[in-house]
Parts: sequence; C-alpha cells; structure tokens
Amino acid sequence: MKFRKICAAATAALMCLTMSSCGGHETEQLPDTAAETSPEEKKTVKMTVMGIDTALEVHIADFNKTSAEYEIEVTDRGINNLSNVIDTLNLEIIAGNTPDIIDSFFLPMESYVEKGVFADLYNFIDSDPDMCREDFLENIFTAYEINGGLYQNITNFKLDTLMGKSSIVGEMQGRTSDDFIDLAEKYPDKKFVDMPLDRYGIFDEFMRYGWQSFIGTETGKCDFNGKRFILILEFCNTFPEKYDSSVMLDPSWRQNEEENLINGKTLFTLWDRNIDNFYSFRKLEEYTFGEPIVVTGYPDSEGNGVLIDADGSFAIFEKSSVKEGAWEFLRYYYSDEYQKWIVKGDERYGSSGFPVKKSALEFAAEDAKKGLYLSYWEGYSDAYTPNTDDDNQRIIDLINGAACRVETSENFVYNIIREEAEMYFSGQRPAEETAEIIQNRVQLYLNENG
Repeated sequence: MKFRKICAAATAALMCLTMSSCGGHETEQLPDTAAETSPEEKKTVKMTVMGIDTALEVHIADFNKTSAEYEIEVTDRGINNLSNVIDTLNLEIIAGNTPDIIDSFFLPMESYVEKGVFADLYNFIDSDPDMCREDFLENIFTAYEINGGLYQNITNFKLDTLMGKSSIVGEMQGRTSDDFIDLAEKYPDKKFVDMPLDRYGIFDEFMRYGWQSFIGTETGKCDFNGKRFILILEFCNTFPEKYDSSVMLDPSWRQNEEENLINGKTLFTLWDRNIDNFYSFRKLEEYTFGEPIVVTGYPDSEGNGVLIDADGSFAIFEKSSVKEGAWEFLRYYYSDEYQKWIVKGDERYGSSGFPVKKSALEFAAEDAKKGLYLSYWEGYSDAYTPNTDDDNQRIIDLINGAACRVETSENFVYNIIREEAEMYFSGQRPAEETAEIIQNRVQLYLNENG
C-alpha cells in the first residue's frame, strides 16, 4: 500500500517488547492456495483510492486470488483531485452509495466520524481470533484515535522531532516555548535551525503542535493574550519576513549547514528531523552532529514533544454490507509477514519506519544488533556496526514517550491563530492587540463548540 504522512493528546503507554498472551497468532499469512470459489460467486468489496502503487496492486491481486468469499474492485480517483474526491464522497454518502473501503489519508476524518460514516477498527481487532489490541503499540494507536475509536488502519510510523547537541542545548526533553526562546537568547551568535525559515515558518514550528497548551481541556478557557504567547509572537518576528528560497539552490548550501551543525554554529536540525529506525541516533551522532545529541521535541507538545508520523490510511464504511470482507483485506497489514516486511523493506533502501506490532518491533531491535549495510544508487551506501541493548533502549524510550500525531490538515483553531498572527508579522497590528483578537476569536469558537 501507499506510504504517506498522516495532535491528538495521549498518555504514552509503557511498551512491553514481548509477544502478547491473547492467543496463538504466531503467523497470520494469507492462504497459499487459490480459492475454489469462482469470481462470479464472490462478494464484491469496492475500494476507492487516490493513487495506487505496485505494492497495493500486488496485495489486491493476491487477495482476489486467495480469498474464498470476497473480490476487491478498486477505483483510482487520482492523487491530484482531492476536492473532487471529497465532493463525490459527500454525494455518495447522501445517496447511500459509498464504496466499502476508502483511502482516507487526506479526508477530514473527525467530521466524518462525528457523522458515523466510518467503522471503528477496534471492533474488528477485538473480535479477530488472531490478534488483540495488546499486540500493538497502544500509544501509537491512541494518538490516532477519534473519540476513543480507531478509524484508520495505522500500520507503521516515524518519529518527527527537533534535535540538537547535548553539550549545547542540554539534556531535557518535552520543552516549553519559553525553554526554546531562552536558549536562542543564550546563544545569539548561533542559528536557531538549519533551514531558511521566515517568521511565518518558525511560528508554524512553535504553534502547529503547541497551540493546545494555551487551552484548558477541563475549563474550556484559552490564554492567548498572556505573556507566554506574546513572547512567541515577538520571538518569531525577529526572523526575516520572507526567506530567500534561492539559497537552497546553491549546491554548497546543504554542506555548509551540515558543517554548522557539526561545529555547533546551529542549534537544531529540521532537515534531519525523522527518527525512523534503530540506527537513527548513530547516524545523527556520527554524521550529522559529530557528538551525542538530545531529542527535545516540539515546543509545548504533549508527552516528550515527539510527533508520531504514521502511514496506513484505509477506512471501512460503517454502512458497508461487506465489512467482514473489507477487514479480511485490511488485516493483512497487521500480519507478522507484513509487519516484518516493514522492518526489512527493500534491500537497497531499508525499512519503512517502525512497525506498530510489538513482536515486529522486537524483531527490529534484535535485527539492529546484527549491524546494517545498505547499498544505494550511484554507489552511495550506509554501513552501521551492531547496536547494543542500550542503543535500542534509547529508541524504545523515545517511542514510548511519543503522544502526538502529525496533523494532515489544518485545524480550525490553528487557522484562526495563524491568520491573525500574519497581521502582526506584516506590521499591520501590534503583538498585544493581535494576541487579544486571537483570544477573543478562539474563546468564542470554544464557547460555541465546546
């Protein structure tokens, strides 16, 4: 299936890297023999996708060959026609003529779930004799829950974060915006990040995942007109109004930025922000920074501030008459076979991130203790010596502490914040007035939708 990007707050669950005791499910592979039922006798499971790749085509072909009861019929509406896809879907919902499975990554899932459009995948997992929730990394699933339900099949993930040299930025994880601003003021001679950001871009880094810290979840009251938010506005305003995108066209630009990180002239990296395998720390410390690093997370985010960037985005329609067949197709992505494939991946390019199944993550950790050699195009390669248990534990602790997901679409409250902040960044309004307007607009929204 296609791998693409997908902050619901969650309490990070302590991960146990052992096989669950939910029953015998050592293997969950599809049958090797072709089904005896003819295609004419099978029930059709209609699937809508926005672009189809080879891996998905292969899985559909294998499923249609081996399933005794169901046949997948796929419609590809193209990856560049999202608005048309949503309009068509809305008409199908009204007419009661939806497909059975849809590629849901770009859809406004919260609004559809509120209307009862999609089925809760927890119900399928709970009733499946070969798996249970405890087989999986609970905090990863929880980050993608909507009202306590799981409506997309999350299959694998990366971790998205800010990182810097421990000797310069300190050891602390889960930092506030004040912590980051204090650090920038402590080192006025150093660049803040290794990407050419303007004031709007750095504001996104501070607020896209931290805006919820200004809203009391129990009280429903917000605090955007206080000193902390005004300080963020003023700090971001010290960046250029518009960055010069041409600098990234210079062939020496990236090399210069890498040297700045190694020499301690830049505090944080946004270029290498992903942790996606058990060798990630070694690569960053040996090649990017040249010494031990700390993962700080994003300002004011939940848990350790690290964001979960998950792949896997199929949803099953609640009113489908063949939901069992739809689940029969999707459950393959939670099989030992597929989850271990995520770990090993392509022999040239390696893994596709971390698997969501505990046993597969345990497999990945053990595999990292064997060392790694990857060959790339044009003669480039990476080779890593075997990980130690301590190396692996650093990654496991990072995964356990992650509680927020990368958002795929703009949040209404965040849109208010950014819209009004732009008035300040463009010089049309002072910071205090901007903060007061944001406070009033967001509070009004909370009062009407709380």
